Amino acid sequence: MKEIRIGIIGTGVMGADHAAILAEGVANARLVAVQDFDRGRAETIAASLGVRVIADADTLISDPDIDAVMVCSPDGTHAALALKAIAAGKPVLVENRSQQAWRLPRQSFERKSRPASVSCRSASCDASMPVTSR
Repeated sequence: MKEIRIGIIGTGVMGADHAAILAEGVANARLVAVQDFDRGRAETIAASLGVRVIADADTLISDPDIDAVMVCSPDGTHAALALKAIAAGKPVLVENRSQQAWRLPRQSFERKSRPASVSCRSASCDASMPVTSR
């Protein structure tokens, strides 16, 4: 199986936790870059894990060296960032404590994006679902 190169948007508590888990070694996955609105926090995580810091979320999403995106930024940014990743044709995992992520498949369908997937991880759900267009 091909290794999946992952970029994380948001290096707060949950983003840093995901980054550390990926850096410790997850089969067929490798953390390659992080981004955070607090550049200093992203630089600290990146230096400790030996990955790149990317200046903004849009650049991370469009980076050809990143295959999949984890959105671990503040809740209010999840939908827009996840939809951008989907539009870029990249699988996306949304770290979300609410049900906001479940609105994404419908929004994506309505926008007729390319096939991708949305994953939701929270206390109330742990699932992946395909997102397809007509």
